[in-house]
Amino acid sequence: MTIAERRRLAAHFKLRTSVFTRRYCSRTNGFWHLRHPTQNCLFLDGARCTVYAARPVQCQTFPFWKNVVATPEAWEAVTRKCPGAGTASGRLFTLEE
Repeated sequence: MTIAERRRLAAHFKLRTSVFTRRYCSRTNGFWHLRHPTQNCLFLDGARCTVYAARPVQCQTFPFWKNVVATPEAWEAVTRKCPGAGTASGRLFTLEE
């Protein structure tokens, strides 16, 4: 997570960035990330993102990650878990895009 992402999430919770970082983040190999000891994301409530407006770029680009769009099977697996993936509610993108 970049400092801008941590600042945005801290503001969402009305916390100082340093407090947010200590409470919710870990650093591995020099990179900050959200802690997730028992689930994929601390801020998921079932399949619902509770920090949607302030979510990090990695979350904003999901499900269009290389490993997800690499094969039809990988894409299908994600569409079974993510309620927004595979829906036609927005503009459709080609594989090249």
